[in-house]
Amino acid sequence: MKKCPFCTKYIQDDAIVCHHCFRKLPDNPPIPGPQPAPTAQAPLFSASERQSGPKKAWLAVLLNLFPVVMGLGYIYLGLIKRFLLVFAVQFLSLFFMTLLGLREYNTYLLGALWVFTLIDAYVEAVYRNKKISSQNTPPPPPGARAA
Repeated sequence: MKKCPFCTKYIQDDAIVCHHCFRKLPDNPPIPGPQPAPTAQAPLFSASERQSGPKKAWLAVLLNLFPVVMGLGYIYLGLIKRFLLVFAVQFLSLFFMTLLGLREYNTYLLGALWVFTLIDAYVEAVYRNKKISSQNTPPPPPGARAA
């Protein structure tokens, strides 16, 4: 009998798959010893984004309130592609609704898009602030108790 290297349950010596965790066993069993240290993950935001500090959610929403050019709050948050997408949808809907003679329905479409950009800018600012603050706080030292 030998131990499965994944779930540490006892299995047959000639087993190919562990019948407890259903993982394929390696051809060469792992050598017991110290495990390699996990590699650090790449930060979600660049150093310049973290240094600029948290973004104000109310300012992102306020910038998106400007109805002529929707999505200015996305530029403030650094989301240029999302701004361009919203601007393109605004422009194309205005163009095609006018072309098709459905201009009165364009008001509803742009109103829904406008409300979406307000909510999305707020949620995105809060999300980015949480991620940046979690990257800036150092991990607790080993053996420290959680409060």
